[in-house]
Amino acid sequence: AGPGDIVIGISTSGASRNVARGLRVASRKKATAVAVLGKHKGLVGRASGLVIQIPSTFVPLIQEAHSCLFHILCNELDNRLSSANYNPSSASGRALRNRSTP
Repeated sequence: AGPGDIVIGISTSGASRNVARGLRVASRKKATAVAVLGKHKGLVGRASGLVIQIPSTFVPLIQEAHSCLFHILCNELDNRLSSANYNPSSASGRALRNRSTP
């Protein structure tokens, strides 16, 4: 990860050390670190620049809300990248086009 990238960490409790570690590394590399959490921010929330919280401590509800959030996000990305509105000359289009795959 690096500048212009977005790294998303997911935790229902906010206490996942490995997720927090990954978000801290992403931040050090100048990527945008986003945490998707339940009610408590914890280590993961403190390790990220942007926090999206589901205001609940009931794990099944948090997980369902996370699932819905990611379905919406993926659908929106798909729509934007495949629509007539997608402009490969824009800054975001250039970033996608210039990404190298390992």
